[in-house]
Amino acid sequence: DSIAGVWQFIMECGAGLGLVLILRWYWWRINAWTEIAATIAPFIGYALAHYALDWAFPNSFFFTVGFTTVAWVTTMYLTNPTPTYTLVEFYKTVQPGGAWKPVEMRMDPTDKVETPSILKLFVYWTFGIGIVYGSLFAVGALILY
Repeated sequence: DSIAGVWQFIMECGAGLGLVLILRWYWWRINAWTEIAATIAPFIGYALAHYALDWAFPNSFFFTVGFTTVAWVTTMYLTNPTPTYTLVEFYKTVQPGGAWKPVEMRMDPTDKVETPSILKLFVYWTFGIGIVYGSLFAVGALILY
């Protein structure tokens, strides 16, 4: 019934999805069913929090995040992982960091690619942040002056 209420609804119905969308790049076990569960579960959690438990924001938000997390983790372990061939091809193309060791161990030794060190990735990340912020401030300066 207000703009604040709409924003709270949007925030609660996206609760818990962000973690899956980030972790899918770092954990080989997350599959499409996991993402589908993380997309649908917040709506169920929202309905439970607001209508069954009669909780208001922010308590309903925290409940929805927890509910969604339990839903996608359960779904992840109850469904089959992505086929090994697909995971190996993805790993060869993207070379993601994180918990991809089981996929790397299934690869042909001749296909293994050396991944960049954490220090190198940190330096690249720092440069990327600097470029983005520098561009934002440069455009702002051009517009305002």
